[in-house]
Amino acid sequence: MQPNYALRALFLQLTKRFNCVILYYCGDIILDKGGILLDLFFYFSVIKDIIVTFFQNGIWVLGFFYLLIKIFENAKLKYFSKYVIAIVLAILLINVILVNIYNFKFINQ
Repeated sequence: MQPNYALRALFLQLTKRFNCVILYYCGDIILDKGGILLDLFFYFSVIKDIIVTFFQNGIWVLGFFYLLIKIFENAKLKYFSKYVIAIVLAILLINVILVNIYNFKFINQ
């Protein structure tokens, strides 16, 4: 599920106008004068998006190499694929973190 950035941006505009923080979570509207709940909501949302996106894309990497090893049974391929999997997952994790941080900065303008 992709985060709804338009809804968050609308609530942030409303908070600037009415000098309070409006949270919309699971169908409930929560007013927060201090902004602590909103900060926690955004941080948890960004962390959740990072974890979910990483595992959704990472399973494809693992599945590809699993099938590759099953089709071509080779000791060198098994040895090489361990390092390639680690490198690809590291690049994927860095990409997911940077994209979500960029989106988080865009929301909080």
